[in-house]
Amino acid sequence: MRGVLYLVRHGLASTPGIMTGQADFPLLPEGEEQARVLRDELACIVFSAAWCSPLQRAKATARIILEGNSANTADIVEVPALKELSLGLWDGKDSRWCRANFPQEWQERGRDFAGTAPPGGESVSELAERVLPAFGMLCRVAARHSAALLVAHQAVNRVIISRLAAMPLAMLRDIPQPPAAVTRIMLSSGGARAVLVRDG
Repeated sequence: MRGVLYLVRHGLASTPGIMTGQADFPLLPEGEEQARVLRDELACIVFSAAWCSPLQRAKATARIILEGNSANTADIVEVPALKELSLGLWDGKDSRWCRANFPQEWQERGRDFAGTAPPGGESVSELAERVLPAFGMLCRVAARHSAALLVAHQAVNRVIISRLAAMPLAMLRDIPQPPAAVTRIMLSSGGARAVLVRDG
């Protein structure tokens, strides 16, 4: 079977410099507008399956996108494994505060981005262990649909794309994932292939 999975990053939910992580921020007005633009751009697609992170910025983006076509039959299913990377004590904090209060940990994470977790948080490697099995399961379901929607987060989406592109996790930050980015993932019996459609 063949199908297309549209991997979307939610709209803007925090101001520059904020380490959002798993802090459950809503979409900012600009983020809501970004989601509406996506809704209009994807209005010609009929989604028969939809998943998202349980964080409200992802749920709101998915809901707005699905409003674009009255033929959409998908109910949005929340997938806990798709929550954003946990930054622990840094969740929701200004990056300047994090650097000032945890200088050693900040430097260590800069040297080993994939393998070092923030205080009380998880590393990118740990995130991949959480996300990729769930993504594999969703791909198997999405392959039975002509078009499916998955709305998640910057680090989550980068982990997925890095796996599809056979990129090391250390290069994660080289993958464009601004708010409202869209990656089309072509699914077939031979595997999955990612194509960046919209990078913000």
